[in-house]
Amino acid sequence: MNTSATKNAKILIVDDDRANVSRLEKLLSEAAYANVRSATAPSEVLGLCSRVPPDLIVLKLEMAGGAGMAVMRMLSPLLDGRWFPILALTDQETGAHIEEAVENGAKDFVTVPYDDRQLLLRIGNLLEMRYAHLELRKQNLLLEAEIEARTQDLHEARIDVLRRLARAVEYRDDDGGQHPQRIGRTAAIIAGELGLADETVELIRHAAPLHDVGKIGIPDAILLKQGRLTEEESAIMEGHVAIGRTILTDSNSAVLELAEQITLTHHEWWDGSGYPAALKGEEIPLSGRIVALADSFDALVHERPYRSELSIEQSLEEIRSLSGRQFDPRVVRAFERLDHESLMTRVEGEVAMAADSVTLG
Repeated sequence: MNTSATKNAKILIVDDDRANVSRLEKLLSEAAYANVRSATAPSEVLGLCSRVPPDLIVLKLEMAGGAGMAVMRMLSPLLDGRWFPILALTDQETGAHIEEAVENGAKDFVTVPYDDRQLLLRIGNLLEMRYAHLELRKQNLLLEAEIEARTQDLHEARIDVLRRLARAVEYRDDDGGQHPQRIGRTAAIIAGELGLADETVELIRHAAPLHDVGKIGIPDAILLKQGRLTEEESAIMEGHVAIGRTILTDSNSAVLELAEQITLTHHEWWDGSGYPAALKGEEIPLSGRIVALADSFDALVHERPYRSELSIEQSLEEIRSLSGRQFDPRVVRAFERLDHESLMTRVEGEVAMAADSVTLG
């Protein structure tokens, strides 16, 4: 134990007899304890301990009117969050009040009149206990911080893997593989406009890019076909939803659970004419309704293998025309409230920065 730290420990004497306090102050001073305070009025104790928590309280139990035990009971809740030992001075060696004092936080007892050397030994032992407690708490806090940092690193690594998986899938029919990241950011902005909680918005941002992960199982001849698909080819293409669900199912990750929900429902239509389950209206999870609109808008304003890009206004007109049919009208209204030029600039910029960071990494 660091002797200098022990000698600088904050000791509070609580005794309603000034003569007793003076004697104990003198004893501690001669023993080189330099940070000693005292209280002769029990009502002062809680305030003193709240402002500057002591390292040790030396408390006379048998104060007038049972004040010693009252102080113990008053300090008991404080000991839960700011633990410090209490050394009780008592003129009794046994009794119910001794048991009550232990229940309320007393860690040791010295009978009065006390032997000076014995008292100083007890004080030294309790201060060692106090500093050992502080060191253990410090180590626990450091360990918790390290665990939190590693957990965050693991979370970020998982998100990075998901982002790369989505990009790998989209490289097959989207030059640069940036479509999924644009969907994630656009869907998150729409979710924010709808007033969803920040935590939900962030989950959607990370989950939405996996909406078409099932395309990994679709043949290139269909996925990259220039022109309209046949009925048989369309059925195969629609199978990417089931493939995506198989890839994402049975996970205990909140992001992957939401990604599975989005993958399975972002092709459902508000009027019930979508696939795979012909869900209608609010039977479709809100996340799927949001991503459906974000996906369509991004497809409209960017060139695709089967058609040229449209202007923002043309794309908005197309989305408005499908409100209440393909899209949830409430989601459409939220999307209409956005500044679409700024939205595209922001989304394209964030995606480009993310791609640069991956390249540099």
